[in-house]
Amino acid sequence: MAEMAIQPTLHDSNHCKSGFSYDCQYYAAVSTANQLTLWNSKNRKLLQTHDFLSNQLTCIAWSPPSTQIHDSPKPPRKKSKTHKKDAQIATTYLLAGASLTGCLAILDVNKVEVCRKMDNGHHTKVTCIDWSRQNRLYSASDDGLVIIWDVDSGQLKTQWKAEKSPIHAISSNDDGTKLIVASRSIKVWDVATQQMLTKYTGHVNAVTLIKMLPSKKTRSTEYFISGAERDKFLNVWQLSTEKSTIHNPLATLALTDQLVSLECKLLNELSIAAICRDGQMHIFYISINGSKRKKPLSPASSIRMVTPSDKNSTPIPVPMFNAQFYNEASQEPLLRISYGSFINPSYEDLDISKCEPNCCLIRDISKNLLLTTDKTDKSDNVSSVQSNSKATAIVGPVNMKLSNAAVAKKTKRTYESSDEITFQERLNAAKAQTRINSTGSLPTADSLSQMLIQAIHSQDNRLLDSVLQNNKEIIIRNTIKRVPITLILPFLKEVIKRFEANPNRGGNLILWLKITFTVHTSYLITLPNLEETLGALYNLIEDRLQSYNKLAKLEGRLEVMLTQLQSQQDSTTHEQYTPLNVYEESDTESESYSSGASSSENDDQLMNEFSSSDNGEDDVDSIGEDI
Repeated sequence: MAEMAIQPTLHDSNHCKSGFSYDCQYYAAVSTANQLTLWNSKNRKLLQTHDFLSNQLTCIAWSPPSTQIHDSPKPPRKKSKTHKKDAQIATTYLLAGASLTGCLAILDVNKVEVCRKMDNGHHTKVTCIDWSRQNRLYSASDDGLVIIWDVDSGQLKTQWKAEKSPIHAISSNDDGTKLIVASRSIKVWDVATQQMLTKYTGHVNAVTLIKMLPSKKTRSTEYFISGAERDKFLNVWQLSTEKSTIHNPLATLALTDQLVSLECKLLNELSIAAICRDGQMHIFYISINGSKRKKPLSPASSIRMVTPSDKNSTPIPVPMFNAQFYNEASQEPLLRISYGSFINPSYEDLDISKCEPNCCLIRDISKNLLLTTDKTDKSDNVSSVQSNSKATAIVGPVNMKLSNAAVAKKTKRTYESSDEITFQERLNAAKAQTRINSTGSLPTADSLSQMLIQAIHSQDNRLLDSVLQNNKEIIIRNTIKRVPITLILPFLKEVIKRFEANPNRGGNLILWLKITFTVHTSYLITLPNLEETLGALYNLIEDRLQSYNKLAKLEGRLEVMLTQLQSQQDSTTHEQYTPLNVYEESDTESESYSSGASSSENDDQLMNEFSSSDNGEDDVDSIGEDI
């Protein structure tokens, strides 16, 4: 029997579309075919697939413990103990869901039927729902509208406009008096009066996760966790109602990737399990007493899953989807997780108290992913490939990579061979090999990030300087994205130290600082001691900019003076211009003109002489008459 195991891709799951029931009895998830699938997580059996809503599901939420829906009164009938028990069991597991068109519905898991449908409230996409312990159902939509539903009647109870932008997450406190609404910021509302009590700002991106933390009943202080889109950290806040106070997070939890699922339980201290998109699960232990932590909190244990490997194969990461503590009443730190394939997930109970700081679990999920073909006749002699378990091929995105250009290997060929390559083909192959070698020698973001992490850990100045010599913006940005957020602050200190020691390197170092501030702005603004770290850089830049205005004025005046001098010089040189040579063209017309002019001059001269002679004769006659 030929078998082939297919490794699933890491599903980009959302905590709003899958989850365990409150006692981990059932597991629900929305498949890619827009169907709601329900499993019994204890015996790992698929119970049913239900077309919950005709439109695409946007979010689902399990009912809290001891939640029941009271139907309309029916004619009295004979009471029986068995009927009461059956009715109690049938109304224990309820699942609420919402769709793109604004319709909500409640599914009774045991009866496999929709017991409530609410379609007269929202007119846009419902983004999140929350089921409180007071048997209320909260829903929020893209238009910023929040609605409180009466679960028993299925009617709208209260609604108000909480945001102008889409709402991404909501969560109510234990007594149901306050509702936390998350959009671009986090706002706390009074449920009774629909008035905003206070506002939290600590994330740059849209806040996509809000979860109330369990607290002891003797304490009046409440806490909650928030996470934003594309952030690699979580913030822990104290729930307050003071408007004028600037709220700062009590603690920051460092993650390796964007959050997928979050679960917490109050034991001796608060235990938090966070599953990231890269498939890892991080365990945190926090003793919340109102005091603030300056540094980000690293996980006490990081858990990952891989498939078994042998000499012919490499281990492949196994994604984890959801986690939930098994029983709230018990003090045992048992965590039920779902992992493997999103089509047919596996389930396992994990004791987190026995996990080491770096724990790797080896799990074989091929049984849930095997695709078997029809059995062939054993007497068939044609068996080119043996079909045993060792020949099972695992196909997945982890061991896929782009193939390089094929280059012909040097082999001994005879001149009589008709398959001998031509000289042009050899040149093309040589060019391809040269291109591969040249591209392979360039530094990549992966290599630079590893070098940068190693340099920060080992405090190797020479290695860090070699990394900082790179000035390509794309490589720098990808490198900074791969650096864990716990190393961002030490990295900034090293860059600022080099900038102070040698300001001539400022052009290259400023590029690293700029990209670091851009990529990790949401994390840096949560650090309480950020001003002390960046104070030296700020003062250095201010000192260099103090004389900028004076230099700019001096530059302007000098430019005016030089312009005037240049214009004067241009005018004087223009006046001194004289013709180097003058050429007069001689022709017959000019000669005749000159001869005619000379003859006219002679005639004038003769006329003058004649007139003068006449005047002399007249004078002689007049003298004679007088005598």
